[in-house]
Amino acid sequence: SGTPLSSINASGVFVSNVTTGTPPFIVQSTTPVANLSIGGTASNVTGVVSIANGGTGQTTQQAALNALAGGTTSGRYLRGDGVNVTLSQLQAGDLNGVVSIANGGTNNGSLAVTNGGVIYTDGSKLMNTGAGTAGEVLTSNGAGAPTWSYPPLTSLEDYLDANVNLTSNTYSGPLVSITLTPGTWLITGEATITYSSSNTYWNATLVMGTAYNSAYASGNAGTNTQPGGGDNPVQISLSKIVTVASNTTVSLYAAANVNATVVITPPVNPSTPGTATAIHAVRIH
Repeated sequence: SGTPLSSINASGVFVSNVTTGTPPFIVQSTTPVANLSIGGTASNVTGVVSIANGGTGQTTQQAALNALAGGTTSGRYLRGDGVNVTLSQLQAGDLNGVVSIANGGTNNGSLAVTNGGVIYTDGSKLMNTGAGTAGEVLTSNGAGAPTWSYPPLTSLEDYLDANVNLTSNTYSGPLVSITLTPGTWLITGEATITYSSSNTYWNATLVMGTAYNSAYASGNAGTNTQPGGGDNPVQISLSKIVTVASNTTVSLYAAANVNATVVITPPVNPSTPGTATAIHAVRIH
């Protein structure tokens, strides 16, 4: 007799008649119960349920996500390894296919990396030139692929543009000059001198710099002295390989032991005026 602790409503649901807050009771029955509803809501749960007890250990959504993810390290992602899900960096094996340029990739699944190669783009993907040969330079081909090639020769020259009278035993110059840029150069020069006295000696000198005196010639590149006599002209030829680290002027000077003239037109070949006295240079490295 007394008040029943429970009953089955019209829907066949087992309903407790015990007042909310009453200590729990145990239902024992040998008869299967299709539907069992115990009164109560989430509001009846107080405190924070730990992860160990099936909760999150947190009180806010974001904090709960952070706790369940196992960390908040920047640049990490939830990654499954076949056993567990952990916060991890992406691995190379996680990427499938070719990553586009727009997404920070190369758009080229076969891009090779070679020692000495240079990376360029063909307009849609990254490419590699491959290594060149020592001494070659990378040359632009406009919108085409750049190529390795040897640089074109750089040459300089200067010709005497008016005859110069030489004073006895005095160097005159600079007769002609060129300015070398840093590198290694082959320099050649020729001075054509006419004279009227016998037992004449003359000299031509390549000088590094613009000042010359009989006692000192900075970087003297060589001299050539020849005896002669009568009215015959003489041409003195000089050559020298020099290496300069900065822009350097090289000049041609000439002298004779008697009054003479450095000329611009070869007396033996007057059909080539202006070529008798000159200085030339070809960059070789």
